[in-house]
Amino acid sequence: MLAGLTGMLLGEAAAVVSPSACSGPVLSGLSLTWNGFAAAALVSVLVVGASMTVALRRVERLDAARVLRGE
Repeated sequence: MLAGLTGMLLGEAAAVVSPSACSGPVLSGLSLTWNGFAAAALVSVLVVGASMTVALRRVERLDAARVLRGE
């Protein structure tokens, strides 16, 4: 939940700053919506899932007995 909220806030801030960098000041401020929060949370879950998949595939290749013996 925290990652989703952080992602939403950073995304909204980037959306406000990007146009102002190209064409002057932006008249509207941050627009926090449930759809934005859901999108940010979904992206967070996908990123964590992808990183866990990579880590688990590496762990699968290890021989537990050799690791526990310190080899």
